[in-house]
Amino acid sequence: MLDHDTILSVANHCYPRWERLYEEDVLFGLLSPAIRDRRWMKLGELLGIAGWKSRFAVRYAEGNDPEVVGDLTRRAFEQADAGEAAPAVRSLVRDGNQGLHGVQTPMASAILTVYDKKAYTVMDRRAWASLAGLDEVSGKAPYTPEGYADYLRVCTGLSRAHGVTLRELDRCLWALKGQTVEQMRGERCIRDGKPGCGRGKRFAEHCPCASSRER
Repeated sequence: MLDHDTILSVANHCYPRWERLYEEDVLFGLLSPAIRDRRWMKLGELLGIAGWKSRFAVRYAEGNDPEVVGDLTRRAFEQADAGEAAPAVRSLVRDGNQGLHGVQTPMASAILTVYDKKAYTVMDRRAWASLAGLDEVSGKAPYTPEGYADYLRVCTGLSRAHGVTLRELDRCLWALKGQTVEQMRGERCIRDGKPGCGRGKRFAEHCPCASSRER
C-alpha cells in the first residue's frame, strides 16, 4: 500500500537522480516557465522533452515543421487549460497526416506535463505496471487520448488522497516499476530501512540508497 511518507521516500530516494533529475531541473525549471508564458512550444523544446521521455523518438520529432509545432501545441495547451485532457492529447499525437511526428499518447502526456505539471502527469508503462500492482488499474495500458484521460483521473485521485504532487507520485510509480513496496524492501539496495531502489551492485557507487548497504 502507498501512503504519503512512502511515496515521498520512493520518489526522493529511489528515482534515478543522476540520470533524470538534472533533465527535470532543465525541463521544469527553464523550459516550462517559458512555454507557459508563451502558450506554445518551439521545436527545440519539443526535442528536449522527446529526449527526456523516449530518446529514440528524437529523430522522428526532428522532422516536424517548427510552425506546425507552434500551431498544434498552442491548440493543445488551450484545451489543457480548459481541463480537456483527451482533446489536448489528440491534438498532438500523430494520426495519419495529422499531429506531430514522433508523438504518440505517452509523449503527448509528457508535453502536457512540462506545460502544466500541477494538472497533468506522464503516462508510462512502468507507472501503469505499478498502478496495476496496486489494483488501481487493470489490463494493458490504453495508449489512447481517452485512456490517458482515465489514467490522469486515477493519478490525480491518488495524489490528492495522499497529499503529494503529481510529479512526486509519478516518480514513485516509475521507480516501483510494477513492484510493491514490500518487494522493493527485499532488494539488495536498502536505505535506513526505507524502500530500496532495487538497482543492485551496478549502481552501488551512485545510488542514494547505497550508503547503508555493504558493498
